[in-house]
Amino acid sequence: MNQKKIIYGVSIFLVLLSIYLVYSNNRLLLSSRLNQYNAMKLVGAKLSTIKIPIILNGIIMGIVSSLICLGLYFFAVNFLSKIYATEFIEKENLYIIGLISLLGIVLGFLGSYLSTLNVTLKINKIK
Repeated sequence: MNQKKIIYGVSIFLVLLSIYLVYSNNRLLLSSRLNQYNAMKLVGAKLSTIKIPIILNGIIMGIVSSLICLGLYFFAVNFLSKIYATEFIEKENLYIIGLISLLGIVLGFLGSYLSTLNVTLKINKIK
């Protein structure tokens, strides 16, 4: 099988997995703070007042995960350059740093935005 197809398949799977992890984390956050959000709804909070902290949480998660990914990337580049003694990775270094940072922020935003689509101003009953 073609190696590019395998790499693309694994990449698509990892992107979908990262969106799902942010989504499920924010859904857990919403369900754990249900009392707080119901109180905010009762005192007349706008829908954006409830959604914005959740979206910011997703973006912060994306930033932290991209920083971890950048640290692992620099470790791998340093390790591989010592083994192979070549600098073929260095010329695309800024492009990769920007891409990893942007992907972390976008995937964090996308996962948190998808988790807040079902948030309404309707008061939810607490079980």
